[in-house]
Amino acid sequence: MLYSGIEGVRLYDPDGWKEIRTFGEDAKVIISAEFHPDGKTLATGNSFNRVHLWDVATGKSVAMWEAPPKNTPGTAVRTLNYSPDGKTLVVNGNSVCEPDTGKVIRTLSVGGAFVLPRYSPDGKYLAGVASGTLAEVWDMETGKSVGRVHHDRSSKLQGLAFSPDGKTLATGGADLAVRLWDFPGLKPVGALEPIGLRTGIVKGAGPLAFSLDGKTLAVGDGEGFIHLWDVAAKKEVGVWRAYNLSVRALVWSPNGTTLVTSAGGSVKVWELAKLKKPQ
Repeated sequence: MLYSGIEGVRLYDPDGWKEIRTFGEDAKVIISAEFHPDGKTLATGNSFNRVHLWDVATGKSVAMWEAPPKNTPGTAVRTLNYSPDGKTLVVNGNSVCEPDTGKVIRTLSVGGAFVLPRYSPDGKYLAGVASGTLAEVWDMETGKSVGRVHHDRSSKLQGLAFSPDGKTLATGGADLAVRLWDFPGLKPVGALEPIGLRTGIVKGAGPLAFSLDGKTLAVGDGEGFIHLWDVAAKKEVGVWRAYNLSVRALVWSPNGTTLVTSAGGSVKVWELAKLKKPQ
């Protein structure tokens, strides 16, 4: 498991949560990190518009390059997304690059950086937030937009996730709803709403993550709560408060029994079988 921050990226053994090593960059703030699909290489992006590749086994640097657009002071690498086959690395949601060299293969004309970019499981499409309320999908072979959906025309999009089988796209927004769309048709197929008001502070749905079997969707909200939804029944089957501030990230364990969450520099690991079910 990874944890990134101003001191670098730390790699932990999930069996005992012991730190294995730290990947540092001369005190430059690391903002984004992404494993290659084979797990052997780690890509990191920093606040100085640099992409760095690391050998996971040794912790040694294997490549470093300036992210596009080059020679743009003040630009940061906020997101990195390897394609499922590991042959390309998308920087800031719009620049498709060769991972080892940084050569730009294609630029998606999104009018700026994509927010929350997510590859479809087959690697054929990239979805992301093109504007505050609009999710757009791009064909990665042609570089053309193939569809878009409005989560809610008055609510900012704050979460995006593909189901493991690639047949459903989930969007979460400030309207407290998680909406489900068939893919690639992008027709609405249901909604999980509202995600719950626990403190009276309305900040909406944030990060989304499907379990690997696709049956459960984890949702983090702006009040620090984690919600678990049965996707087929569209029913909330678990909820607990993890933080006193907005949840920033969610990751399932491969066996689906553990959920890792992050907020405000704190990473927590939850054994789902021990959590109280909603009444």
